[in-house]
Amino acid sequence: MVFQRKSNRTLLIYLLSCLVLSLMPDILMGQKSNPLKAARDESLYQTRYGLAPQLGISLGANYCSIQENFFGTDPKVGFYGGMKAEYFFAPRWFIHTTLAYSQKGTVTPFRLVTSSGRLTEKSYNDKLRFSYIDFPLLISYEWSLNSQNVHSVKLYPIAGIEQGYLIRAINLLPRLNQMDEVIYNRFNLLQVEQPRYLNTDIRMHRYQVGLAGGIGSKFTLKKKYTLFAEVRYAHYLTAVLKTLGGSKIYNKGFTINTGVLF
Repeated sequence: MVFQRKSNRTLLIYLLSCLVLSLMPDILMGQKSNPLKAARDESLYQTRYGLAPQLGISLGANYCSIQENFFGTDPKVGFYGGMKAEYFFAPRWFIHTTLAYSQKGTVTPFRLVTSSGRLTEKSYNDKLRFSYIDFPLLISYEWSLNSQNVHSVKLYPIAGIEQGYLIRAINLLPRLNQMDEVIYNRFNLLQVEQPRYLNTDIRMHRYQVGLAGGIGSKFTLKKKYTLFAEVRYAHYLTAVLKTLGGSKIYNKGFTINTGVLF
């Protein structure tokens, strides 16, 4: 009986020792030594790969200015909003675009000349207001801050082509009347019946194309809804306005937007 008890105790110690030794690689190396868990973690990146595109709503603001030849102007804040689409064509890689109404433009402060030939003490803004229908074509690569959790925050760089079609172009130009009161002349720069603008022949170009780059983040809720926030900078390569004298005006600026995909 004594020998049998010692034999059982020895067997128990041996089994416990084997269990501890089998767990030692995971304890020393961490979670990377478990191939099943590593495969599961990698699959979290593929939750949207091969599935239908996600659609959603995007709202935000533009912080834009214009560049005239080599000189810049003061920025203007405008509305940005529309419908966003996103599609994963490979694990972690996806393309996305937004069909958005986008306000751009600039403000240029300057002092006016009074009837007595003096400059006004206060500066007044020459306002350019451009309204576009934007449709950028962007590509991104996504990675997770915590691959063990499908609901973790994901980051992705943004690069691509910025495109837009001009639907409205207004210039509000301040001037002084005979009583030295400030009034604003309103010019519709897209009207063909206005052949001359500020004694300068101009040509407006409706289609705009440029380069864009930025960064975004996501947070997935219940594998169906995805919250996102993005910031990107765009510099347009085609001029929105040209004069016969050779002056060219280009749009540039930041877009900050957030929304939800479903």
